[in-house]
Amino acid sequence: MVPGYIRTLVYLDALVPEDGQSMFDTVPQSFTDTFNEQAAASGGKTVPPMTAEAFGVNESDRAWVDNKCMTIH
Repeated sequence: MVPGYIRTLVYLDALVPEDGQSMFDTVPQSFTDTFNEQAAASGGKTVPPMTAEAFGVNESDRAWVDNKCMTIH
């Protein structure tokens, strides 16, 4: 994290791996493949945030949730 830049951190449907596990140990291979493809598009530096729709957020709140998600460069 970058001190001074983040005021609030919200975990939405967060992954909580066990000691020694990475995020990729806890998700389906299709997610890992998509993540790697998206990272490759930026030279491995960033991936876009998941959409509210992907998290199953109700339609009336999706725009608000999507507006709160961001990619940190």
